[in-house]
Amino acid sequence: MRDNLIFKNIAERKPEPYYILEQKLRSFTEDELHITPEEMREIAIERAHRIGPPHPNRVRHVVAKLSGKSKAIIMRNLRHLHRECPVRVTEQYPPEVHAGRNKLWPLFIEAKQKGEDPKWNIDELQVGQRKFKPPKDRIMDINLDSTEAAMKLNPKHTATATKDNSHFQGHCVAIKDKDDVIPAIQALCSDTRVAGATHIMYAYRVGTDSYSISNWEDDGEWGGGRTIMDVIQKQKVYNKLICVTRWYGGKHLGSARFEMIKDMAMAAADNS
Repeated sequence: MRDNLIFKNIAERKPEPYYILEQKLRSFTEDELHITPEEMREIAIERAHRIGPPHPNRVRHVVAKLSGKSKAIIMRNLRHLHRECPVRVTEQYPPEVHAGRNKLWPLFIEAKQKGEDPKWNIDELQVGQRKFKPPKDRIMDINLDSTEAAMKLNPKHTATATKDNSHFQGHCVAIKDKDDVIPAIQALCSDTRVAGATHIMYAYRVGTDSYSISNWEDDGEWGGGRTIMDVIQKQKVYNKLICVTRWYGGKHLGSARFEMIKDMAMAAADNS
């Protein structure tokens, strides 16, 4: 996520092909951030998409993956963004970073009230010359490690499916919170065949309809984790990690691989 930016309140239309979305982002950066034509030529948007399923009463955020100097140029020119502009731009961080920031939020508010200028550096808060890191969660059982936790999990697997010599399989692990994600992957990879897959894509969501934490991993199969996350959202799956493994068969499948990943993820969710 280090090269990703999130754009909030970018007007949404349906349908919205990728090239239209990219054009909106370029228009925003050029018109609202006053980026020079020379710097605009250096901005490269590898891909961009809306976060989550369509919502009738809410404009979905846009996450854009940038390359080269693109992110640095945009972040540097955010100072030109007028306060009345509804669009906001933030860096994308995994849930763990946001959880760390939440722990330091009272210090941030206190510094603001004192007239100081607190600044975030990922999940570290700097107030003047002082730096604060989020406190670590207390682990009451000092003998519990991720390997021991993994042994208590019970992965479930689907049958394999084959497409042009590439093999796919779905897996599901019940988890209680995000701290179970690494043990869940360890539990899956304890199967040497799973561990030897070319790609081990996964997505998870823990919580309830009111509050949840989710994330995904492509593991080199671009769009694979996002596809699994779409299944989780549409199937209303909570407190589970859904994984799809692929053994590459030597032939590029193009967009057909997403259908295979989707089918395996749905089967894994149903098998849970």
